Amino acid sequence: MDQLRRAVSSIAANIAEGRGQSTTPQYRRYLSIAVGSANEADNHITLLLDLGILDPQTALDFRDELSVIRRMTLALHKSVE
Repeated sequence: MDQLRRAVSSIAANIAEGRGQSTTPQYRRYLSIAVGSANEADNHITLLLDLGILDPQTALDFRDELSVIRRMTLALHKSVE
């Protein structure tokens, strides 16, 4: 669970850190890292589900929220020129 928490918090941290960068390419790079953190979090959900630590409904709820976050981050990445 701790790794899942770290991966999820890394999403927002990378978006914030990227916003503070001086160039658009740097910002886009951090947004890409944020998407990678979302993918990492999804993997942790799978592992926790397989290990029986998360029940299926909780895993589904987490994945639904993560899917929204991932789509929003990708949309932001595409909109940054």
